[in-house]
Amino acid sequence: MSRLLLFTGKGGVGKTTTAAATAAHASRCGVRTLVASADPAHSLGDALGVDVGHEPVEVAPRLFAQQVDARARGERSWSEVQRYLVAALSELGVDPLAAEELTELPGAEEVLALLEVRDQVVAGGWDLVVLDCAPSAETLRLLALPEVLTRYVRRLLPMERRIARVLTGTVRPVAASLTRAGVPVPADHVVEAAERLATELTGVQEVLRSPRTSVRLVTTAETVVLAETRRTWTSLALHGFRVDQVVANRVFLGGDDTWRQRWSAAQEAVLADADASFHPVPVLRAGYADAEPVGVAALAAFG
Repeated sequence: MSRLLLFTGKGGVGKTTTAAATAAHASRCGVRTLVASADPAHSLGDALGVDVGHEPVEVAPRLFAQQVDARARGERSWSEVQRYLVAALSELGVDPLAAEELTELPGAEEVLALLEVRDQVVAGGWDLVVLDCAPSAETLRLLALPEVLTRYVRRLLPMERRIARVLTGTVRPVAASLTRAGVPVPADHVVEAAERLATELTGVQEVLRSPRTSVRLVTTAETVVLAETRRTWTSLALHGFRVDQVVANRVFLGGDDTWRQRWSAAQEAVLADADASFHPVPVLRAGYADAEPVGVAALAAFG
């Protein structure tokens, strides 16, 4: 199984750049690396300076990039079950559009993106998978979703299994009632699809909680941003996720003029607070660059 690093942070702190830089540096060190993005903003390709599609594409030696396509993954995992549920509700008089809304998986796009990441981690052939997540609040919800959805699907499965037993003739009176009511009985492949999804969701939980998985928080040396980063770190710990590094981005490294000196002093005070807050997790400093790190070469240097 690949090593998995998840990068998140408050919007605008540079988490996509930091994730891409980490991946670029790792590939330069001989590590076969996939950097993937589950962020709807689709900015990973902008940072790399290349077009990134829904399948991994090599953008430099040993460095591959992917924009996870949750919709395509959903077609493989949930569509069969949803079609059956929509048909059953429609036969019971529920408006088809309302039936479709009722059968949507909560947080489907985000968690289906995690299914794709899980596939890459387990069987993708990478040494390292770097995942650029959405901003911190969305990421906290995302990491909690697999466990919630596993319960959701597991509750659905007993009902489907009971109905499926009708097909074997063990509960013929119920089958006759369903037929008279016009409710379609699920085919074997529908039950199998639901069971497969439940198994996949369990697999996502195993990957996220593996000792080979950790979260890296990206912040800036600003009081308000640090406060959100601290809350995110606490929430991750409460949910059992391990943070192994904090990156303080855009740090002023001194300067000759008064303006930069004052900024540097203010940031140093915030960074001292960060060191104390996250100890023993290391807080790395990334200096404010004189140019935007776009492209693999610039990102590798930043990494």
